[in-house]
Amino acid sequence: MKKKLFSIMLALVLMAVIFPVTESTVYADDMIAAPVVEGTGDDAIVTWDCITFGKYDGKSIKWRVLDYDSETGEAYLLSDSILKSDYFDDESSDWDSSYIRKWLNSTGNYSSSGFRAALGTEEAAAISGDIVLLSQEEVCNAEYGFVNNAARKAKDQAGYASDWWLRTSVEDTDQLVVEVNLDGSVHTTGVLIYYWDEEEGYIYQESGIRPAVHINLDSCDLWSYAGTVNSEGVVIAAGSRTEVQIPKFMSALPYCGNNIACITDGEGYTVTGNIARDVGNYTVVLSLKEGYIWSDGTTEDREIPWSISAYRISSFVPVLSSSSYIYSGSAKKPTVTVSGQLWGADYTLMDNEYTVSYSDNIKVGTATATITGIGNYTGTITKTFKIIPKTAAISNTTVGKRKLTVKMKTKATSTGGSAYQIAYKQKGTSKWKYTTTTAYYKTLTKLTKGKYYYVKVRAYKKVSGKTYYGAWSKTKLSKKVK
Repeated sequence: MKKKLFSIMLALVLMAVIFPVTESTVYADDMIAAPVVEGTGDDAIVTWDCITFGKYDGKSIKWRVLDYDSETGEAYLLSDSILKSDYFDDESSDWDSSYIRKWLNSTGNYSSSGFRAALGTEEAAAISGDIVLLSQEEVCNAEYGFVNNAARKAKDQAGYASDWWLRTSVEDTDQLVVEVNLDGSVHTTGVLIYYWDEEEGYIYQESGIRPAVHINLDSCDLWSYAGTVNSEGVVIAAGSRTEVQIPKFMSALPYCGNNIACITDGEGYTVTGNIARDVGNYTVVLSLKEGYIWSDGTTEDREIPWSISAYRISSFVPVLSSSSYIYSGSAKKPTVTVSGQLWGADYTLMDNEYTVSYSDNIKVGTATATITGIGNYTGTITKTFKIIPKTAAISNTTVGKRKLTVKMKTKATSTGGSAYQIAYKQKGTSKWKYTTTTAYYKTLTKLTKGKYYYVKVRAYKKVSGKTYYGAWSKTKLSKKVK
């Protein structure tokens, strides 16, 4: 059963891993060139040369070469993917005064925190003029490779398709900015940069940011060739290396009682540190195989944290060694067995996988055992048991004129109770009558002269509206009532 369980869990994990489709075609010439278009219309496929230049958020930035002059070395570059999503501006659709322009160029309030500052001092100096967003005219320029919608599609850093801002505002408006939609079409009527919501107030629209820069590749040695990418997403890495996407996988897995793998070896890479059994935080290391490169142009090992979380014991059922105890003045602690289903398999928790605490377990009433998962288990479950008064005992009975006095051996409190219930009936009859007393004796009156009576007693106590009775004493037969 454990082997079957492990197989099921492993299959679930493998289903969550996104294995990229890669091409192994070798790019033979590292020379930078303008985009190449093959075919026409919607069937056209565009291929761009790519370089890596600068870093953002600790990662190398990959750029598509939209235009290149081989005589001067001047190149116009567009980031291969969307670097972040953010709002355009909180007041106006004017590009010159927009927040997004200030952030891209590290001006105003963003002198130390904007995009240009993040690139690095030398890289920032190598850029000619402003860092910009493409305009509506540029994103429709066939010479830049934008011949159809597929050529304009973009993905974010997580690999998901996203829309992205252009710097063009819609004419005669101050709130509408043109953007590229998810499918690569151009939203020429514009998107509201903000709008009013009755509940939320002003809502600022966010879209993707793809910076565009001018640099001279001949005079700058801060870049490296990164192969090509085409409008169908096929990537051919530099140096005859095949590009592979950094895989995505379930980084938070539940404890299952067996070894579990968060990810397995994939096309172009191997993994270590991917298997564990117990709850905790781990790190898996992804290493490229020979001849492969990550999709961001790097080749370093990737260390990715993952974890195994504790299994909740709420589905387990506790069983106590006894569900009822007699009051003794000392704490009652029944032993606990906790059993249930662990991912479809019967399992009984071991003593070192849970703790037990008790409450209200001395006096008469309902006591509680609280079971708390530890180690690979979490959560709590409870089980109640009751404590009842000791068995009462009759010391003696004394008869009088049409009455009978019953005396108990001890006060009710010494049994754990608060009072006594007395049952009595005339000898030869079947119906018991009942009365109570908080004292240790009780006189029964209006009895029948010359008759014998059976009597028995038990202690009881009311707790939170519920009555807890002890066991009945032995039945005693009185002398003849006078």
